[in-house]
Amino acid sequence: MPQVPDDVKQQRFERFLALQQEISEAMLQGKVGKEINVLIDEIDAENEEAVARSPWDAPEIDGNVFIPGATHLKPGDMVKVRIVEAEEYDLVGELV
Repeated sequence: MPQVPDDVKQQRFERFLALQQEISEAMLQGKVGKEINVLIDEIDAENEEAVARSPWDAPEIDGNVFIPGATHLKPGDMVKVRIVEAEEYDLVGELV
């Protein structure tokens, strides 16, 4: 059986990724305005933000919740945030 040419494989892969990004962003847009509890994973001092994850996110697999200006928090803290922005794979929240 003949194989699909590499360039066709790449085109199909790129179309799949683009569609997946659209779906992810649309799902995350539905979270804007909602308040959720998040677990702080790390503090990014360079970008002056806390990096967290929501209860439905697996570490190192799913997107993050970024909390600008929340450098006073520490890893392991649980805090409530209001989601103010959705990106392709990540959310931005503000402390409530």
